[in-house]
Formats: sequence, structure tokens, C-alpha cells
Amino acid sequence: MHDEEHVHGTVLRMRLRGDLDVTELPSIDGRVATHLDQGVRHVVFDLAEVSLLPSTAVGVLIQVNQRVRERGGRIALAAVPPLVRGTLATMGVDRLFRIYADADTAVRALDDEEE
Repeated sequence: MHDEEHVHGTVLRMRLRGDLDVTELPSIDGRVATHLDQGVRHVVFDLAEVSLLPSTAVGVLIQVNQRVRERGGRIALAAVPPLVRGTLATMGVDRLFRIYADADTAVRALDDEEE
């Protein structure tokens, strides 16, 4: 579930929470697409409050990553809990994403790329 998103320059910060349910995933992809159409280039997913990352959610992250990269941007994951990080590593996709300790650091890093 996502219930908080902010745009900082050309960086979208989206906080995800709880267990990411299959029914919510299209909404995440759709919101990112809308922001990209409005000029956002980079996306930070704040995962601090995500307790479970099912394979379908990983698939959405990969899809969003591809969409963002096609537009010359980058995607970052922030505050990734150990269980979620383990899921990403087990699936072999952890190398697709920049991973930061917290969302503020991720936003600053991606925003600095614009300068």
C-alpha cells in the first residue's frame, strides 16, 4: 500500500507500507507513470514500513525501473528492511536498484544527479 508521495524537484518519493497486496500494485505503477508524465525523472521507494515483498511486487519494481530508465532516470530503494533485502537478493534483483539507508539520502543523491 502507498499512502504518501512527494515530489522533490525531479524526484518522486513514494512511501510504501505493510504487505504489498496484488490489488494495490497497479496503483503504484499508475501513480509513478502519472508523475513521469508530469516531469519526474527519478523515483525513490521508501520501504521502511514494508513487512513483506511478494514476487509480484518485485515484478512491479522491475517494471517501474524499466519505465524510469527508458526516460533517462533512476530508481532507488530506501530504508529496506532485512527481510525485504533478503527477498531481493534471493530473487537476484538487488543489483538492479540503488539502495540507500534512508529516503532523504536517496532523494538528495538522485536530485544531485540533475545538477
